Amino acid sequence: MSQTIRVIRALRTENIEWLGDILSIEGELAVDTNHIWLRFRSQTATCKGIIDSVPGEHFEQDEAKRLRKLGQEVSTMLLPELMWQTIPDAVELALPTPSLAGELRTDDRMDLVLARSSAEQTPVAGLIDFHTLLGWVDRAPEIRLSQLRFSSRYQISQDAASTPQYSHGLDHQNVSLLPDLCLVIGTPLPSVPCRFLCCYHRTLIPSGFHWKPNVHISFVESRFGLTAEQWLLWLDDNQWYILSDNDFAPLTRAAMRSLARSRRSTC
Repeated sequence: MSQTIRVIRALRTENIEWLGDILSIEGELAVDTNHIWLRFRSQTATCKGIIDSVPGEHFEQDEAKRLRKLGQEVSTMLLPELMWQTIPDAVELALPTPSLAGELRTDDRMDLVLARSSAEQTPVAGLIDFHTLLGWVDRAPEIRLSQLRFSSRYQISQDAASTPQYSHGLDHQNVSLLPDLCLVIGTPLPSVPCRFLCCYHRTLIPSGFHWKPNVHISFVESRFGLTAEQWLLWLDDNQWYILSDNDFAPLTRAAMRSLARSRRSTC
């Protein structure tokens, strides 16, 4: 029995948010002047529901590349010759206005953004005012400090106002763009006011938020160009920061006091 191949022809309109739903599905994408074409060679039960929800004309393709509309018995057209790419290769996500690579018009855009979410996730990090953290460290028991790491260094970020697209070749500078805040990782977090952050692999985002479209974290981190030794701090004002493992240090009284002296000497 030959394999069933699903082909979808969708109009290229301003609203292509549905593309975000299929980024994690194994398939191919091509474009022509007026349409986005999708082709799926295998359909698991989970993926089938997502594929069925894609707007457009749905066909089955036979070995001769004839297309038959779903629910009909007779083929109505031939699949045109198109330049096919895997869906992840064809869709370029970047902050804050990623767009489809290749032939698509510049107004065919799909933003990768943080949005409010009801998903429950335990905070494992926090942004804490430096002086508040310094006071807490002075009186905290050693057993609490031993579970925590901190950083006050962040690499340069991009935001929606200044840079519409992330460049993988960007030469990051190690500068502090959040001069009055320290990033603390570990549990339990200090019992002081802070901006709670949740962790997805090596990406930290504010509690109560998640990214849209809801693609796998590996897809998100690859689009930021994250390496195995780096962390992404992504805030809901469309600013993001890259940190390396070397930017973190154990949270100790000596480290915080040294940082306090350094800050006073540069004032």
